[in-house]
Amino acid sequence: TPLALKEVVDEGQRLNRFGKIRPATAIVSDQGDTLIVPDVVYVLHSRRTGNDAVFMVEIDCATETLGGGLSMARSETVVDKFKRYESLLLDEKRPWRRFLKTKAKAFRVLFVTETQNRIENLQKRCEVVLRYPEFFWGASHMDVVSSHMDTRMWLSMKTGLTKLALIE
Repeated sequence: TPLALKEVVDEGQRLNRFGKIRPATAIVSDQGDTLIVPDVVYVLHSRRTGNDAVFMVEIDCATETLGGGLSMARSETVVDKFKRYESLLLDEKRPWRRFLKTKAKAFRVLFVTETQNRIENLQKRCEVVLRYPEFFWGASHMDVVSSHMDTRMWLSMKTGLTKLALIE
């Protein structure tokens, strides 16, 4: 097969370089502050090109509001979390690569949630708020389970983008 699963990291715990126990997926700053904690991170490797693709997975149970509107949510919203991911994408230091064995220059966020309607509502918000919505993709739990991770099930947060490229 042309693709290989190179690495999978889940939320298990690990000791970081600052001597603190954190979730294994925690992405930390140079100062040791937690920037974000994805639910799962995986790296696919192309045997044909030698390139890697990094995917940060967020499993959503619809307990957080989507955000991105005019209302002022008291807790972090999904859009707030996506903005933090986007700032990591733009960070030239690439702190997200510290715990991964990859030379990938970017990552994609895969958002798995309860309904297609929630994904479509999130898409509308992301297009207004994010500079790079093409790095964010959503699918329903049911689609993920029934499609065996077929790339056609993913909906981009950028309207009109229809195919999730696993590795370029």
